[in-house]
Amino acid sequence: MGIPSIAVPAERGGGGAGLLELAVAASCAGSALAPIPLVESSVATTLLASLEGASALGDVVDRAIAGEAITTLAVKAPADGVARMVPAAAVADVVVALRGDELVAVTGGRH
Repeated sequence: MGIPSIAVPAERGGGGAGLLELAVAASCAGSALAPIPLVESSVATTLLASLEGASALGDVVDRAIAGEAITTLAVKAPADGVARMVPAAAVADVVVALRGDELVAVTGGRH
């Protein structure tokens, strides 16, 4: 389990912590100037783990919870099929985006 899965419920394999513990982890990482997308990845991983049909995503969620994949969120809905505002996209393995009314997880390795 990696730090980004700290707020994922324990029954899903995460740390079972809340937002306060995530804030403490983010503060510690920030004070050490750790070059990691902690908040983006934690939010995206927690979102993926909370989905009812997460099993349809294959091992994407399990890899994210285990800290084996870096996840992030597209802040704005994609335009013409391209998400342009994606924090940590350069290092992400999975990008979670809203396409119309559908939440999608796009994989493809680091770019």
